[in-house]
Amino acid sequence: MNNIDQIQSSYNLTIQREIFSEQDKIVEAKQAYFLRCNGIKIDYNEKIEKEQLKITELKVNKKYLKEETNREYKLLKEKLKKEIQRINQEYKFDCLEIKDNAKLHLQKIESIFRQNINQLVAKIDIKSVDLNVNEELVLANEKYQTELKKLENKYQKKIYQVTKRYYYEEKKKNYRFRILNSKNNTNLKKEYSQFKKDFKLKE
Repeated sequence: MNNIDQIQSSYNLTIQREIFSEQDKIVEAKQAYFLRCNGIKIDYNEKIEKEQLKITELKVNKKYLKEETNREYKLLKEKLKKEIQRINQEYKFDCLEIKDNAKLHLQKIESIFRQNINQLVAKIDIKSVDLNVNEELVLANEKYQTELKKLENKYQKKIYQVTKRYYYEEKKKNYRFRILNSKNNTNLKKEYSQFKKDFKLKE
């Protein structure tokens, strides 16, 4: 083997070693790349799984909250329904009680009126009564007119006060019932306030 062959052989070996070295670097780079890709993929999958778990938990919580909200809504609706029924029943009873009390008061007033009339009649001496009394003269008598007016005013005022008081109580309960059962009760409250001012009564 001459010098040229030796040089060529040595060059070829050097080139081969460089090629093998570069191939080893390429293989190492590929391995590092794949390892990196696998690591990124694993990290990505782990993050996706965590986020998916959070989404699943949120869905479960949303479903639970929806069911709980519906349940509470039904309970509240049923409670309000019973409360409205109770208020309606109390309102009916109160109205009946007011009517009964008003009726009793009017009966009492009528009884007192009749009692006073009977007492007045009992004081009259039948023997001294002129049965042929001129009605026009009696009606024109000033004393008779004065006493009659006093009696009428007394019982008319009493009847008016009783009627006014029970009318006010019934109207007040009616307003309260309407306010409780109205979604927009601002105007009703103003109307109720004006009603109390008109009657000059305080609760």
